[in-house]
Amino acid sequence: MIEAGKKFYSKWKNALQESHLENPYAHDTSQHKKEKAFFQASDLRARDPEKANILYLDGQAPNKSRGSGFGRAFDNLSMIAELGHRITLVTECGPDIDDWCDKACVDSITGLGIEYANHKFKDMIKSHSGYYDLVLVSRPNNFITFFREIVDFYRANPFALVYDCEALVYRCTEALHKLIREDKIQFPGGPQGSENIDPELINMLLREEKRMELSLISISDATLPVSDGEAKFISQLVPSARNMYSIGHIMSSNIAVTKADFDSRNGILYLAGFNDAMYYNGDAIWYFLTEIYPLVVEAAPIPLTIAGKGIPKELRLVVEANEIIAKHVTFVESPKTVDYLFQENRVFVAPHLYGAGIQYICLVYQFMSCVINQICHLVLPVSPISNLSGERGVVGRHPSCHVQLHT
Repeated sequence: MIEAGKKFYSKWKNALQESHLENPYAHDTSQHKKEKAFFQASDLRARDPEKANILYLDGQAPNKSRGSGFGRAFDNLSMIAELGHRITLVTECGPDIDDWCDKACVDSITGLGIEYANHKFKDMIKSHSGYYDLVLVSRPNNFITFFREIVDFYRANPFALVYDCEALVYRCTEALHKLIREDKIQFPGGPQGSENIDPELINMLLREEKRMELSLISISDATLPVSDGEAKFISQLVPSARNMYSIGHIMSSNIAVTKADFDSRNGILYLAGFNDAMYYNGDAIWYFLTEIYPLVVEAAPIPLTIAGKGIPKELRLVVEANEIIAKHVTFVESPKTVDYLFQENRVFVAPHLYGAGIQYICLVYQFMSCVINQICHLVLPVSPISNLSGERGVVGRHPSCHVQLHT
């Protein structure tokens, strides 16, 4: 150990003597002394008084393996940390609840230089009063859960409130109840018995959910929707919404060309994070399996691969019970890499709710409008449409089965 220390000092002697400055706040008894105590792991950032102190509130630890939303939360934390700001992460549920986030997961978070405070937000109100410049709360359910504490904290500690709303959740709830009530569709793992509830009561609850969600946006200093299309939709509903900034699911992208050409590939790929639950990616592929894929197989035996982590057993039971599709469907649980899946399949089905997760929507529409238009003309009557951003697209409708193909 002593020998290793000598080698280290010999190699880095100049840097240690000339560049390794002492923290100027180390012996300060003012506000910065509190910084040193709270952020020992990010000592370098504690030296810069121009960087913000940020409190990040979420329901659970941003475990990237638990779904795209949690991966997006992790990317947001990474981005803020890279900008040099000091962050305290507080979650309603601890990382050890239901083995949600193991040691490696926690290390990936704290490795960003982030303080992960394993105590309740309400316990921090007095001890951290006057410290944070900005509070960022993720998703409506967490905003509602922390609302009273946020109000109390603001009274003692004025700050800017940033709301990461992602996609509007009430729209999903409305669509789900429409499927159940009007189309009489009930998927495994979905709400049970709601078809027997008074429709007016359900409508009242839906209106309240919408009012609550839009109210959270209206009181925030800034809102972070998941796409430009979502931002435009929110602006129409809440004209008073201030400072809208779109942050998608992907912070950076790498372009890779498949080694196998189009003709040598065959199959449909559905890739998603399931977390052993049918909501919300499970219900999407369930609908595809029950309403759409049987029609595809009847026309041509195109294989379907369902890949992801925590694929729910309900999906396997649906496939096993349908002889028409059973021999054509393959489940791939927790693949270490997905590269080979893109090398083998021609079509990729994205499970994002109403396209809200695709931030490069204009480019996607332009490309798909060219490709799908040619395919649709072969099998479906096609008519042009316009999306929210004004880009032109196409829609194909099959009159006998009511299948709609949108780009």
